[in-house]
Amino acid sequence: MNDIANIGIDIVPLGLPPKSYYFTQWCPAGRYPPIPSPSCYGAAAIIGDTLYMEIGSPDGQTSSSLFYRYTISGNAWSPGTSLPVPRSQGTLTECNGKLYYIGGALNINTSVSDVFQYSPGTGQWVTKASLPVTLLGHSAFNWGDSVIVLVGGHGNGTNSMIWYYKPASNLWSLSTTQFEGFDTVSTQAGGIINNKMYLAGGFASKYSNQLAIGTFGPNVNNIYWYLGQPIPSCGKRGIGGVGIRGRFYIIGGKNQAGPIASDSSFIYDITANQWQIVTSLKPHPVANVNASTVAWVNSDSVRVACLGGSDLTNNATTYFDVIGCGPVEIGIPKISGSVPAVFSLMQNYPNPFNPTTVIQYSVPKLEKVDLRVYDVVGKEVAVLVNEYKTPGKYEIPFDGTNYSSGIYFYKLSASSFTETKKMVLIK
Repeated sequence: MNDIANIGIDIVPLGLPPKSYYFTQWCPAGRYPPIPSPSCYGAAAIIGDTLYMEIGSPDGQTSSSLFYRYTISGNAWSPGTSLPVPRSQGTLTECNGKLYYIGGALNINTSVSDVFQYSPGTGQWVTKASLPVTLLGHSAFNWGDSVIVLVGGHGNGTNSMIWYYKPASNLWSLSTTQFEGFDTVSTQAGGIINNKMYLAGGFASKYSNQLAIGTFGPNVNNIYWYLGQPIPSCGKRGIGGVGIRGRFYIIGGKNQAGPIASDSSFIYDITANQWQIVTSLKPHPVANVNASTVAWVNSDSVRVACLGGSDLTNNATTYFDVIGCGPVEIGIPKISGSVPAVFSLMQNYPNPFNPTTVIQYSVPKLEKVDLRVYDVVGKEVAVLVNEYKTPGKYEIPFDGTNYSSGIYFYKLSASSFTETKKMVLIK
């Protein structure tokens, strides 16, 4: 029987979601006002029109209790109420309109278990139930606005453990699912999109370029982990990450080889299951920004911000760099919230097509789904989906730009269900 108390509500858009406008370049240095105080190992989160920033470490050696607020519409910083105690390398997570600063370090290397809650209405911090282990450098995810899930990090608990916190009852529990069989990491990039968690890079016994994807089942004790496409770069640690509207962004970080602060950025498109590079370089190379990368949406326009971090000389910075300039791409999130009764595979449209078409399919239960394209002689030419899917209706594009005219077949496999349909590419 499922433990109902562990369930988060997966927030999936119903019907056809609005278009999203994605910027393709970093804005020039100075477009956004710098953080009022230097920060690395800091943490950030957004509630409504306000971005909140915990400074972390002002010098890379000691921890800070400084806390600032940035009004997005007003483009201005103001001081907030300091944390009750100095901290760095913790996480700041919004859940149900409040902020939770979890774990971190008393100094750079001594992990702690403290949890503090911040209420924007009062501007005050209160102490909540402590994490059962000490932890720093972890990732924290708000699942369904009712559960905060911690993955990775290091302290006096192994970083294969997955802990979760229910703010409503102020209770911590250990998930029966563990982050096993993957690089057990700290200071990785983390992001959540609908019902999936994304973890990229980080440090275990080595720098990692792994992308691990966790799909929530009925509750936090049922998380299905699998590997996505690895980061198209060397291993990275202290790397920033955030998920928003179908895209998972990773920014900066220390490289396994080369500079100790990176100016490169990558975007993982969860529909296409592939990475793309942000062609413009970040104005300031940074590392140690894993908990201080955030994103917001204004009028369906997505902006991604990386705050502070350590520079090429390993010093804390006041950088406020934003992906929010240049050309705009238009995308539509693909997941519908309706629950179908059976597996089904629809005819692609348009058909015939040139050069792109869309394939729709339905999933009635949590199941691993495989969707592949074959040519007329049965040779596999593309893997469109190979992952666990929660119940819903999905659509995914197929781009035939690099393929010859002719007949192709696409095959959906899930559990005992298999169906194949024909499509025609005409150039």
